[in-house]
Amino acid sequence: MKFGVEIQRSLLRKQIKIINTYYSVMLDNMNSLRITKFEYFIVFLLIVMCGFTSGDIIPAKSYFLSSMCIIYLVKRKNNQEIKPLLTLIIGYWIIGIMHYIEYKYYSSKCIIDRPLLMLAGFYVIDKLNYRFKYAYMNIMTVIAGISLLFYSIMVLTGYVPSLSFLEKPYYKGVFIFNMRINEIADHRNCGPFWEPGAFAGYLLMVGLMFFNQLDILWREYKKKCVILLLALFSTLSSQGYLALGLLILLYYLRSHFNLKTILAIFGFGIIAYFSYIKFDFLREKVNDQLELAADWESNESLQSANRFSTTLLDIYYIEKSPIIGNTDNLQIRYADHPFILRTIDNKGRYGSGSGTSSAMASYGIPLFILWLYLTFKAFNRFYSRREAIFSLLFIVILGSAEAYNGYILYLSFPFLILGNKKGVNIIRHGKNKHYNCNI
Repeated sequence: MKFGVEIQRSLLRKQIKIINTYYSVMLDNMNSLRITKFEYFIVFLLIVMCGFTSGDIIPAKSYFLSSMCIIYLVKRKNNQEIKPLLTLIIGYWIIGIMHYIEYKYYSSKCIIDRPLLMLAGFYVIDKLNYRFKYAYMNIMTVIAGISLLFYSIMVLTGYVPSLSFLEKPYYKGVFIFNMRINEIADHRNCGPFWEPGAFAGYLLMVGLMFFNQLDILWREYKKKCVILLLALFSTLSSQGYLALGLLILLYYLRSHFNLKTILAIFGFGIIAYFSYIKFDFLREKVNDQLELAADWESNESLQSANRFSTTLLDIYYIEKSPIIGNTDNLQIRYADHPFILRTIDNKGRYGSGSGTSSAMASYGIPLFILWLYLTFKAFNRFYSRREAIFSLLFIVILGSAEAYNGYILYLSFPFLILGNKKGVNIIRHGKNKHYNCNI
């Protein structure tokens, strides 16, 4: 009898705790999602630093934001510990020193550039706290809407809006929207980024930041979600479509794993196979990649620099120097492949299709694992362990398709604040408030 009473008291205490948390969060956050113009400005700068093709028309972005970060930290206004930030900066410095000792090469990216990017990212994310993901969503929605407008003009008239002083050798555009010249005939939407797949990835990162509440996100921000999805579909990016399917699948798996789940995965496989057969652009792209990857060390495959062959190339150099990597100097990085060295001499560059493998080939496996671990901890602060693992899986797979790892948002994932308390996430739209309490 006493045992039953104790159980009832325990359950009652837990319910009271949930109710108290619910109402305290509701009162504390009544006005907390207000985002100032300055906060929108610094988030926009961060997005520009994610790979805007014409982003260099705004000079010294990383110096400005990193300087603001130092002032911010001196005033002790930070909302989270700076230990992950310092750990990663020291990690890059150690790798930079090892590169100088081993290869006699001074890496400004390790010593200066990436630490500045992480300082800048930490400042923007920490200042906005969990409001960052809302600001990111709002700005990406505006970018998506503008890109759809210019994209429609291009598709209907063949005209690409362009400013001559913003034109690059391979691009035409107007800062907030640009087109790779060889993509114009294919009618693929790059947005302001370097290629359609990159644009698709940054659109999907909205879903990643709301991964534990995608259903509420769709219900409360349906118009924004529709704009983001339309922009995603306009990229005609096979990796973007597959990543969207993966995100939805992982969201479903976070709370379901039974016979229905197995059937859903089977159905997803059938849809993917049907898409492969039905859509010419997808089938041709996959077949071309497979053919080139089959003989990845041939000059033809290396010249194409497709994702499969460059990933295999990265694996070769990861095995060559797994601890400290092969530096970000292309002449050192690809020292064993004369054809690539000649390409670098002629063009001054060589593409890398996979950001994940490229990061390990350049800076070693330990630094990449450190970044993964700190990213997992950031997500696990506000997501369940399963949700954090699925989010990390999505980040790695998405990063395997594009070189996101070299840009500020990916580098700053270990500093993300995705909620104000673990288990309590808030999505507010107009006068409606939704509190998801799962403590």
